Amino acid sequence: MHPSEISIRKDIAELTKYRLAPLTLDIKKDIKYAFWHGFIDVKIYNELLKMLQEKRDSLFE
Repeated sequence: MHPSEISIRKDIAELTKYRLAPLTLDIKKDIKYAFWHGFIDVKIYNELLKMLQEKRDSLFE
C-alpha cells in the first residue's frame, strides 16, 4: 500500500460531521492527485471514493 493511500484512508476514517464539507473536498483532491501521479490505480481510486461516500452517508444516519 502506497503512503498516500494510507493517508487518504486515515483521513476518511477520521472524518467527522463537524468538519465534513472542507475535509470531503480535500480528501477528493488527494484521491485525484494520488491517481493522477500513479500512486493508486483505478480500482483503488473507485474504492476510496466509495469509502468516502459511505462514511459521509453514515454520519447523517
